[in-house]
Amino acid sequence: MVLSAERRQALLQAKLTALVRQGWDDAPPEDGTLGTFPAGATLIHGDRGWVLGENPDRTVGAALAWATKAGLAELHLIVPGGAGAVARRAAQFSLPVSVWIPAGPAEPSALAPAPPEPLGPPTDTPSGFDLGRLEPVLARLGDIGLDVVVEHGLVLGEILGLELVRVEPGPEGEPVVSVGVGRHDRHARSLLDPAGLVPWEDQARQAMVEVRRRRRADGPAHPARLLSPERWLRSVLVARPDLAGALRLAPFPPPSARRDLRVPCPAPAIGVGADGAPVAVVCSSGVDLEVVPVAADVRAQAAHAGGVESVTVVLPAGDDLPAMRALAALLAEPVEVRTVPADWRRFGPAGSGGGLGTL
Repeated sequence: MVLSAERRQALLQAKLTALVRQGWDDAPPEDGTLGTFPAGATLIHGDRGWVLGENPDRTVGAALAWATKAGLAELHLIVPGGAGAVARRAAQFSLPVSVWIPAGPAEPSALAPAPPEPLGPPTDTPSGFDLGRLEPVLARLGDIGLDVVVEHGLVLGEILGLELVRVEPGPEGEPVVSVGVGRHDRHARSLLDPAGLVPWEDQARQAMVEVRRRRRADGPAHPARLLSPERWLRSVLVARPDLAGALRLAPFPPPSARRDLRVPCPAPAIGVGADGAPVAVVCSSGVDLEVVPVAADVRAQAAHAGGVESVTVVLPAGDDLPAMRALAALLAEPVEVRTVPADWRRFGPAGSGGGLGTL
């Protein structure tokens, strides 16, 4: 049975009401104001607020922006999974935030506090590979014109920030190469050539031609142009670090692995600033409030990679809404918000269809 959006929202509000009634005797839900939230629900009682967020990867930024706009002095986040990461990110803001997780099916209305999950070192090295067999593959990726990006143990070949090749370790550590934009495209290509008769290099070159034709400033509204704009912006800044006030930049893995190319995932990079000091930037496009808590995580991880302390959120002009800047200022250690021209796609690497334009 597929629930309508209205029915699902009503169920989420009922769930939040039950959780608040069980956990807070001094905040009766019937005296509060219920509201909507992406994949969740909200409740305000006095100067306190509760957010039920069923997508932990997309909860912290939006919930804090909502709380700030509502003028709340205290915020409680209730998340069914991934609560440790939510608690870690929420703790980096000056607004008091408590994170809770439902205790379990036996006590559906009981809550337990979620301790912050420690953030480990950056996962920017290949994992599980026979490195001697991987090195020739890395060289071929570069030879055919793809950018090699390593994150969370995997090796990716990107063009203008769009993943076109994925390299994973086989049973003996041998590199297994698949071509395609996302898992569905990779699967479709494997069905067309189950015996692997077409070398992956030839498949990649052919796919590159198609992507370059569409992933350009004046390109059509096609998935090849629309997917992963934040990583496209990062590839522009790697080619033109001056746009971010840096001397040089290189891709850096996001704190959490991407699960879906269609879902926004802020794209970090680290390098050297104009003053010669280590810097990190976190790229986003559109209105993605989660970029600010992610930037705080990136600062912590980048510190492992060379003493980075300065972090800048980079957005296209027009995407730096007041809510975004207010959220950045709410961090205990605020991050800078910087914009690039709204037509940033024209500053892409030479041959991308954008050229290396000048400001």
